Amino acid sequence: MKVDRIVVLGLLATILFGAFLAFLDLKYTFPVFSYSEAPSNLIRIDLPTLGQSVGTFLWSYRVFDLIALAFVLFGAAACCMAMIREDKEEEIRSP
Repeated sequence: MKVDRIVVLGLLATILFGAFLAFLDLKYTFPVFSYSEAPSNLIRIDLPTLGQSVGTFLWSYRVFDLIALAFVLFGAAACCMAMIREDKEEEIRSP
């Protein structure tokens, strides 16, 4: 039985991505409910300054932005690998 390289690469990429997420989880603390416990300027925002507040939050807490970017890049890479995958069964069946 021949080993499929794409499956092995996908498994390796998934393991590396999981290790990366575990590293981020151990290195950084994620204050899940800290903003709901104490009053903050992030909760009380005016509608005209919403875009600036979101931009300030993302630039102040780059970890959230980088995690979202990692998910997007992983999804894009997985989709590209799925689109360029060669189907071995179709080559054998065609005359």
